[in-house]
Order: sequence, then C-alpha cells, then structure tokens
Amino acid sequence: MHPQHLMWSNTIEESFQAVKWLDICGNNGVILNHSKFKFAKMAVEFAVFEIAQTTVHPCARFLETIQNFPRPQNISDVRSWFELINPVSFLRFCCSTANATFPKPS
Repeated sequence: MHPQHLMWSNTIEESFQAVKWLDICGNNGVILNHSKFKFAKMAVEFAVFEIAQTTVHPCARFLETIQNFPRPQNISDVRSWFELINPVSFLRFCCSTANATFPKPS
C-alpha cells in the first residue's frame, strides 16, 4: 500500500505545518518518498488529478495515457481500459451531480 497525502494551507506560514507532520512521520518510522514532496505550490498532481486552489481536473500526463491506450484485443485489455478511465469518469460524475463543486479550502 502506498498512501498519498495532501495538505492545504492558505498562507506560507500555515504551510510549515507540513514540517511538523514530516517530523512526526520520521519519528514514528514512516518512510516517505522525498522526490514526491512538493512545498508551497499553487497546484499539485495528486493521484491522477491536478489539484489547484479552486479546480480539480485530470492531469495532462494521465489524459495522454488514455489517448494513447492501444485498442483492446481481449477482455483483459477491456478491463484495463475501464480501470484506467475510472478516475476520470468518477470526477465527471461528481462534477455533474446536483451542483457538485470543489470548494476553495478555508
């Protein structure tokens, strides 16, 4: 299991809460991938999405993968296709359901 974590803050000062969190993780044996750590960014890639202050959408790299996916040749390929597009389908469903929005963090 490779959990992913995302912390949001409205100011650079609040962003330093991440330092405390990293310290707690390190002191308790949690190993984190330093190459995935982003600090004080206006938008980040998280899972297959690009998340910004007021928007969430599939990241360009992920959409390119979908566009370049080879034509399925068997049932296993079809399953792979549906597993690949599932996050984008879910996002579209959420955005189209009863005024669903992604609110600006407070």
